[in-house]
Amino acid sequence: MQNTLPMMTDFEAGLDDAAMCYLKNKKRGGESGSKGTIYELIFLACKAAKLIHELEAVPPADWPRLHWQLDGFVDDACVEYGVKTEFFQMKNSQSVSWTSGDHPICEDFKLQYAISQSFGTPQPRTNLVVPDITLHASLIEKIPNEIRSHTDVYCFPYLDGMLNRIVQEVGEVREHLKKISRSADPTIDNLEGILGMLYIACMKSKGGKSLLDIYNDALRCQPGQLRLLDVVDMPVLDKFKEALARIHNLTYDFDRGFFNWSALGMSGAFGASCVSEEFAEFQRKVVQKQPNTFDEFEEILS
Repeated sequence: MQNTLPMMTDFEAGLDDAAMCYLKNKKRGGESGSKGTIYELIFLACKAAKLIHELEAVPPADWPRLHWQLDGFVDDACVEYGVKTEFFQMKNSQSVSWTSGDHPICEDFKLQYAISQSFGTPQPRTNLVVPDITLHASLIEKIPNEIRSHTDVYCFPYLDGMLNRIVQEVGEVREHLKKISRSADPTIDNLEGILGMLYIACMKSKGGKSLLDIYNDALRCQPGQLRLLDVVDMPVLDKFKEALARIHNLTYDFDRGFFNWSALGMSGAFGASCVSEEFAEFQRKVVQKQPNTFDEFEEILS
């Protein structure tokens, strides 16, 4: 997907010196705030999980692009969809106002929308994200008229910046993570690991990165935890299937891109994906040794 976001040089062409000074100071402040950075990355990682869950059934030809800490007045995160663009400003505070301070949020949203439109950014929307549900309701009610047409407010919890609490306490996040896990019945520890992998991958999204590239970065971070996306032709040998057919009561599938087996009241999965060299070697061993019983098959698995 071609970048459609204005860069710092584009802002310089359209802003006066005072506005540019504020913009540069805002960028430095955003990069230095540890607590705010954690909130941004957790939100972006959960956003990535949600989008992958929604898109994995019918993967798009052009995946959305995610940005972390971009150039702009609404600069914490952004998602480019091709036909629309969402900018996000995170405020991890219990006290947030649209109009207070030397540089009000309302003014930032108005400037971001105006310069995005002049640059040709598709359908820009400005979004405020806060951690408190009461504050969220108040901010929605008080959205200023001059930004109401392109502004939304979202509530997303901070929970001390702890990934395990996000997974354990936010059901919607947990469901998205389950759908992209390599297992149909993952443990809470599995889900916490997946969110951590996406968190790390999102750290590399400065300057913008395809959602698919972020997902592949997460896959490489800890192989064997995430499902494979859009695997049409599994490299499974016919002779491998023929060998497995000899084993009484053994059933198996390749759901989510992994070899899953069940027999004698037990079940399990091969540790590496079906497109890995490890699984290819496992297939060759099964074909070579031709196990007749589950015990013999289990020996090859171990």
